[in-house]
Amino acid sequence: MRLSVSRREKLHSYSIRLRTDQVTFLRSQQHPAEFLRAALDKTISQVDKTPETPEDQIIRLTKQIELIEAQIKGLQEDPEFQEAESMLNNLPELKRHLDDKKGRLMKALETGMEKAKREGISVEKIDKLEKDEEYRSYFLRLFSCEWGESEDGKTIYIAGKANLEERLKKVEEERLELEQRRTPYLQQISAAFKAKIKELEDQRGQLISNIESIKLQR
Repeated sequence: MRLSVSRREKLHSYSIRLRTDQVTFLRSQQHPAEFLRAALDKTISQVDKTPETPEDQIIRLTKQIELIEAQIKGLQEDPEFQEAESMLNNLPELKRHLDDKKGRLMKALETGMEKAKREGISVEKIDKLEKDEEYRSYFLRLFSCEWGESEDGKTIYIAGKANLEERLKKVEEERLELEQRRTPYLQQISAAFKAKIKELEDQRGQLISNIESIKLQR
């Protein structure tokens, strides 16, 4: 809807080109400027009262739909939302990776402890002798875990009871961080974006429904 200009509003200069007959007519008026302002006010008033046609309504609603769709696309392509979704999608694989590491470390520790037990070496003695350079290589072989591959395809091992235990602690901390902090944080970001997208999609759906209703009533 157009808003009528208040008569008390400050007037502004505006230059327009007129035909000769129009100029002649204005000159015949006692107050040409006031005549023009009154004519414009009357035209504006008539336009404001002109009812919106079904076609006008459809055009207006369609433009609103286009604006909403642009907002939805902007949210869907937002880097923060895409990153959160990507990380959430990769969580199962990351958890499996951490669980695999934990399993291999625990297995290596368990195997090493069984070997040490068969040889009559206590836990306390292991912790003490492992620090001794004379026995260090022995315990490195006793507690050994396959850890991955190097760039040239060779198997990488980590060894030593203390080293395995430290690695295991870090893996468990990372798993806990993933479950208690990172996952809820990413889920919160994702939920906020999805809620806003859903809200806009509902608005779009209502506008589409309104257009269909107008078409049926024509």
